[in-house]
Amino acid sequence: HESVLPVLGEAIERWKIGKFPPELELDLREAVARTSLSNALPPRAAEPGSTNSLAAFRVSLLGGDASRGRQVFREHPTAQCLRCHQIANDGGTVGPKLDGIGGRQSREYLLESIVWPNQKIAPQFETVALTLQDGTQFGGTVKGESEGLLSIETTTDEGTLTVRKIPSKDIARRERGPSAMPEGLATALTLRELRDLIEYLASLR
Repeated sequence: HESVLPVLGEAIERWKIGKFPPELELDLREAVARTSLSNALPPRAAEPGSTNSLAAFRVSLLGGDASRGRQVFREHPTAQCLRCHQIANDGGTVGPKLDGIGGRQSREYLLESIVWPNQKIAPQFETVALTLQDGTQFGGTVKGESEGLLSIETTTDEGTLTVRKIPSKDIARRERGPSAMPEGLATALTLRELRDLIEYLASLR
């Protein structure tokens, strides 16, 4: 490893003055970590185990491999993206379809949606818990809201899905429910897997 130290040292200096390609930062960090220069790069602003900052994950914004990202999307045992999201009519319907997502949203948005799923809930997939004026309580997915009516997709006692239209005046309390996408998903992926997944999603146009 010691023979590459001059090259790594030069790369670190370029990184410090903002002249190093951001898509290679993760590779640089991984290479440096295995040498005596392991303390030469400042640590990321937060470790990936913490979701209070995107800074820990920014090294995954650029430089991934879309084909490997497709594999993460379809086959990762923990992420299981395909169970809830559709691409080209393949996958689940719990979350929004992702066809063309790379053309509509920035990489930053994609990263934030994975790290903080409850902050970026797509319209038509927001869940709510309602308490009506008569004390009845139920929850469901918001499908629309207009002319004083809230349309909620909810499950009947028989287990089938139905859409109920509730007059807004009948609602005593409304609370937003959590995203169906679990918190902590980003930490279940390695930074390389996350980088590949971002690259794949960004390629969907």
